[in-house]
Amino acid sequence: MTYITSKISSLQFPQNPHLELSQVKYLLTSSTHPTLRLHGLELLSSVRVVYNVFLCTLSPSVRISARAAIEQMVGSSLRRMETWERHNPTESTPTTFKSEEHRDAFLVFRSLCKLSMKAIPDQADLGYTTVNSPKPGGKGGEEEIKTPTSGSPALESKVLALELLLSVMSGAGAGILNSEKFEYAIRHYLCVSLLKNCTSSVTKVVSLSLKLFVPIITHFRSLLKSEIEVFITNIFFVILQSENSTEEHKSLVIKLFEQICGDPKTLAEIFLNYDCDLSAVDLFHRIVSALARAAKTEVDEVNLPAQNLFVGSSRLFQLKRTTAKLRLDAMRALVVVLKSLFESIEGKIEPNQSGGDQSETTTTAQPSPSASDELEPDDDSEPTNPPTNGTNGTNGTNGTNGHPPATRNTQQSIVEIYDSKKKLKAQQEEAVLRFNHSPKTGIKYAAECGLVDGKNPTDVARYLIENKDNFDKTQIGDYLGREREYQGGFCFQVLHSYCDLLDFTGLVFDDAIRHYLAGFRLPGEAQKIDRIMEKFAERFTVQNPEVFPSADVAFILAFSVIMLNTDLHNPNLKEDRRMTKEGFIRNNRGISTNGEDLPSEMLEDIFDRIQKNQISLKEDDAARDKLEGEEKSKQYGMFSDQFREFDESRQAEFMKERDKMVRSTEHFFRQKRRSKNNSTDTFVRTSESGLKDEYVLPMFEVTWAPALSVFSIAMESANGLNKMGGGSTELEREHMEEISQASTQVCLEGLRLGTQIAGLCNLDLARNTFFNALLNFAALGTGKLMDERHVRCLECLFEIALEEGEALGNTWEHVFKIVSEVSRLQQVFERLKTDETFVSAPSADETTEEDKEVELSEKAIDEFNAQRVSEIIDDAMIDKIFQLSATLSEPAVHEFVLQLCRVSRMEISGYGGGVGSSSNEVKIDNGQPRRRFGAGIGVRSRIGNQQPIIFCLQKLVEVAHYNMESRGKVIWDRLWGLMGAHFTSTALHNNAAVAMYAVDSLRQLSLKFLNREELAQYEFQRKFMRPYEEIMKKAVHSTTRELVLRCIEQVVKACGSSEQSTLRSGWRTVVAVLGVAGGDDSEEIASSAFVTLKGLLSEVLNSDGVPTRMDEYIVDITRALVQFAGGKSQTVEQSYEAIDLVVKVGEWIKMEKDGARINGRQRRSSGGSVSVEGNVEGESEEILTVWWPVLMGLSSLVGDTRDEVRVCALTNLVAVLDKYFYDDSVVNDPLAVLRLIFSGVLLPMFENAKGATGGVQLPEDFVSFLRGPPAAASPEEGGGWLAGSYDMCVDACVCLFNKAEDTFGKGSLGEEMFLIFFHTLPSSYPSLSSRTLTRLTSFILEDMQGKLSDSEWVDVGKALANCLRSSLVDNELKLDSSIDGAVTESKPPHNNIVGVICAQQIGSLLRQVDTVPLSLYSDLLGALHDAVSVYEMLARSDGAEKGDNPHPAESGLYCRTIMVRVLLVLVIKNDDSDVQDMLMNITRNLISAYVEKDADGGGGDEGEDQELIGLTSVVEELIQGYNGFSDALLLKNIWLLPLLSKLIQCSNKSVRVIVHQIVSRLFDGPLSELVSLSASAAK
Repeated sequence: MTYITSKISSLQFPQNPHLELSQVKYLLTSSTHPTLRLHGLELLSSVRVVYNVFLCTLSPSVRISARAAIEQMVGSSLRRMETWERHNPTESTPTTFKSEEHRDAFLVFRSLCKLSMKAIPDQADLGYTTVNSPKPGGKGGEEEIKTPTSGSPALESKVLALELLLSVMSGAGAGILNSEKFEYAIRHYLCVSLLKNCTSSVTKVVSLSLKLFVPIITHFRSLLKSEIEVFITNIFFVILQSENSTEEHKSLVIKLFEQICGDPKTLAEIFLNYDCDLSAVDLFHRIVSALARAAKTEVDEVNLPAQNLFVGSSRLFQLKRTTAKLRLDAMRALVVVLKSLFESIEGKIEPNQSGGDQSETTTTAQPSPSASDELEPDDDSEPTNPPTNGTNGTNGTNGTNGHPPATRNTQQSIVEIYDSKKKLKAQQEEAVLRFNHSPKTGIKYAAECGLVDGKNPTDVARYLIENKDNFDKTQIGDYLGREREYQGGFCFQVLHSYCDLLDFTGLVFDDAIRHYLAGFRLPGEAQKIDRIMEKFAERFTVQNPEVFPSADVAFILAFSVIMLNTDLHNPNLKEDRRMTKEGFIRNNRGISTNGEDLPSEMLEDIFDRIQKNQISLKEDDAARDKLEGEEKSKQYGMFSDQFREFDESRQAEFMKERDKMVRSTEHFFRQKRRSKNNSTDTFVRTSESGLKDEYVLPMFEVTWAPALSVFSIAMESANGLNKMGGGSTELEREHMEEISQASTQVCLEGLRLGTQIAGLCNLDLARNTFFNALLNFAALGTGKLMDERHVRCLECLFEIALEEGEALGNTWEHVFKIVSEVSRLQQVFERLKTDETFVSAPSADETTEEDKEVELSEKAIDEFNAQRVSEIIDDAMIDKIFQLSATLSEPAVHEFVLQLCRVSRMEISGYGGGVGSSSNEVKIDNGQPRRRFGAGIGVRSRIGNQQPIIFCLQKLVEVAHYNMESRGKVIWDRLWGLMGAHFTSTALHNNAAVAMYAVDSLRQLSLKFLNREELAQYEFQRKFMRPYEEIMKKAVHSTTRELVLRCIEQVVKACGSSEQSTLRSGWRTVVAVLGVAGGDDSEEIASSAFVTLKGLLSEVLNSDGVPTRMDEYIVDITRALVQFAGGKSQTVEQSYEAIDLVVKVGEWIKMEKDGARINGRQRRSSGGSVSVEGNVEGESEEILTVWWPVLMGLSSLVGDTRDEVRVCALTNLVAVLDKYFYDDSVVNDPLAVLRLIFSGVLLPMFENAKGATGGVQLPEDFVSFLRGPPAAASPEEGGGWLAGSYDMCVDACVCLFNKAEDTFGKGSLGEEMFLIFFHTLPSSYPSLSSRTLTRLTSFILEDMQGKLSDSEWVDVGKALANCLRSSLVDNELKLDSSIDGAVTESKPPHNNIVGVICAQQIGSLLRQVDTVPLSLYSDLLGALHDAVSVYEMLARSDGAEKGDNPHPAESGLYCRTIMVRVLLVLVIKNDDSDVQDMLMNITRNLISAYVEKDADGGGGDEGEDQELIGLTSVVEELIQGYNGFSDALLLKNIWLLPLLSKLIQCSNKSVRVIVHQIVSRLFDGPLSELVSLSASAAK
């Protein structure tokens, strides 16, 4: 059979279709026969024959049959291989094929690759035919379109080969995917074929090549990581960015990206393996950026040829339409990217998704050179089995090519690498900016970031070479040309290293210069050029020693070439002045060694190349080409086919770009083959990356901003429709409108996807930006007439709200503003339905230019918009949004309610100010400037509705209804925290109607919520009803407060009046509201509430011991009664009644006896239990907790402003305490309870005295010699609590104290009683302090009769001393609220009158009580001494205060008098050494002060004279006291004689007389014997 087949294959039947068909049939049958199969060369020969028949036959039917036969033969070989693979799942060896079937498939595949590589002739030589096509624009005429004919065998062969390859790759099975041989063929044959064909000028070839790239990247991306990167960066990106590539070519590339990005798994792995690889380009980022640029492409009309009368306008429209389609394709590709990201988050990627890469995670498939040699024969002969490097396509080494191997730590590694790469990129960009400003600064910054070793010249040179396209090449040249001395010669070393890193081996001299100067711009200074070219000459000579005899020759010639290049291409130089070839040769004569000439052929060739191709930077070439193109476009003749010439120019330029692309890519393939044994490519798959969808966030961060920019531009311009001029024909506008509508749909889908992904990724900025973009394009509330585009945006917004509510977050604010405005428009439309003058809004098709030019009023625009919006948005859609809240998760519904409350607050306040504040008073009038619709406020104000808007408040009530039943109580409690706060603030609005609506809404919700059963120990009802209490306390309008009271009464009636009452913890709020109402200014409200409260209390009091539902709320009822008793609108009689009810509560508690039972019930309501601190435990504590509100309530009423109420409350308080708390009938430990009552109930009563004012009576013995005696103050002066109730309260406390002393024994409540005095002693108010001092002394002397314990005396002494010191200037000593500590009250400014009273009471105690400890004398006399020092200092300064306050000199003199009197009494009682020391110190101090004052003679001032007189009387009293001592006691004070000698010289006669008397007594009495003995001794 092989022989027959070979013979038939060798036959040729030119122009004989029948025989050709027979030949094809036989070869097809022999190749596909199930048992008699062809293999190897015979199979290839059969395929080749049928292939040639297809290309050469003239019969269409034979051509069709031959094509079908080829497809079957190729498919058969592949199917046989796959069949064998399924039945023999064995691994292939590195050196053999698995089977003959594998070898046959490989040979066929390789042959097709080679056929697709064959070049086709130039375009002029192809079988092109000219087809006349009608011109676009409808202007008539035809244009010529050149297409390849079917008679182009080379083109048809290439197309067929590509189609067959596409079929093979699209259906690739395990035999191809798991074969190292096919991997090699794909890398070394198919990739080369794609390289040549992707840049073809034939659209069909390009299309097939790009389609063929899709299965490659889908199935083999892990094997061809580097190749894919090169194809995309070197070819596809260049095509998209090129100004010379055709729109069709760009569109094909964009569609390729769309197909690639349509697979979420492929897209994710592109990101993970390129953007997260330090050694790879940011492929995903660049794809997105390229698509975004393409989507913004505009027709550059400026650089197009001048519009020819016959051709220009039509072709220009064609360009615009093509560009618009290109933009549309790019936008679709961006939408596909977003779809893939969304599917990745939603988990729609299957682990073994069809079309996914079948290779393992880490692959390193790099065959050895021997494999390359043996698998690349020139013909289609059978290959030998290629050896490999020991690895197959599925098991590679763990490479380190900038990417971590796939391990369990890959997730962290990938994230860290991506972050590092972002940081590195940012640092590199910053380094570029700094370098372009100052190279020295830029390199320093790069060294700090670790981008380069700033101290290593070689590394810096490498860094400059690698970034030559980023850095300013002028700056690079200036840096390299620096003098040797600059930076210690570092730049000079960098220059040498830079040149040493370049390879000039084998390059002709001027090409070497081009290569050298491609990285920087030569400086303008000759010295810098000299240094730069000198090093080049050295390097070139070293690498090419056979060209020049020495580096000197190369240097001279290099300099000459630079000058030649400048001379030939200087645009400012005239042609006749330019250097000629002969002149160039002449200038370089004798420059070689020994004066010899260089070969003239070399110089001539250099001159010709320089003249033809200038040595310049690629940036300069691009700028020059662009300028030449602009100049050329202006030179076309008016009647020439300008666009044809323009297209030909573009095609020629693109061919240059194509050659460059092919060369750079082929160079990469060659480099890849050379380094195949030394490098590996690591590929990470999504399934092995350790990531779920974490990579979506960085991918979306890369995508969202460019995508949003594209969609925004397209929506704003309607994809170019808005830019069409008025001269466009109707047909042209129809074409553009069709594209515009498609673009709008794509943009809406993209914006919607962006919003969804941003919400799922928790990117608030991106989500809000996307949503706001849609919002802006909807033009809602802007006053513009809405067209179809705007309405579709609005519809899209509603769809997002309905479908993506879970991820909207704070974007709900904008949703609710939209809904509010739409609701307003619906109301406008409903109102207009009955308006006969209303005209329907024109549709987009019916709106003419004339209609748009008509200036419509704002009201008319609003009405038209209302109709349009109402046609697509109905009430049901709005209701669905709020019904959606019941299905949201807890965080999402919390944000939903929060934003709804915010928007409602904005609506009610009118502009977003705080509800319940002064912002509510802002007036919104027609003069206010137009605002963004902001909850519809601006539009409403313009149409005359200035009332607060309650739309969102209404919807908040609905949301509460939807979620009340569906949410758990804990979640509902959190939601109600938001809702209740908003209802509360709204009810405090200054607009009574709004406030009452909020209260009524609360009522509706309360009735529904309170119908739900509440278990014991829960407090949800109380929390729910808390807004009532807040509103009742703070509401401005009495009507609002009255409505709250009515609501409470209705709640009680509906939910709390039956046996199956559902009201539980809510009772506490009910009672609290009634209590607040009791203090209301409105007598009607207070009276109504009092009636309700008495009804609740009567249920308890009249129960005859039977437990009732209100027992556990007795504490709350008591508090409410106290509020009623102290209410502003209550009469004295009503207050008496409330106090009487409080006392009856106490009686009921006494009868109940079981405090634990009552307390246990009322504890269920948070706050109902009262915390009592003290040493009370067990049953006493339980019952006292119930008693405490009764006692505290009566105590607080003692501070009422009405005297009658104060007396009544105090009387009842004392009566209750006296009746129930002095035996164990109520509490087990009455003494402990009384101690607690004294500190917790009685002591707080005296807080009412703080702030009281009134006159203070100075002591009778106080001498006012400077300011005169103050007016006598009556005890009632100042009025108020201090005058009318202070003494009564003290008497009550003393009475209770005395009974405790009688009942429990002496000292039972002494500490607590003294604490009451100490609490008000260091007061800021002189009246209170003075009265407290007086009552304290009276209590000690009269009630205690001076019989205090030592500790009590210590406490009293400390309190008096601190009180005295606290009255002094700038003294910061403070008393403790306890007996042993210091006070927490701030110290007031000094007040001398308090000091005087304190000194008086100290003197009274120390002189009248015999049991005062000696230490107390020392402390109090020390305090008096400090006071004297301060007063005298103030008297000498200008710090004496004016007014009724005594003068410091007077106060100081009085304190001295007290000290003297106390000491004289003390010495007589106790004459031990400590007392004697105190007496001596005070006497010396007093006499010294007197002698000094007497010596000054009073200063001549009347006041000072009076002070001296007062001081004299004190001295006289002191000396008289000494004179009254017994002889023995007087003898102990013999130290007095020197002081008496000073006094004998004073000017006051009475003092001298007294001194003479005591001296005489001393010498006549106690000292007489001592004098006699002294005289005898002297004799």
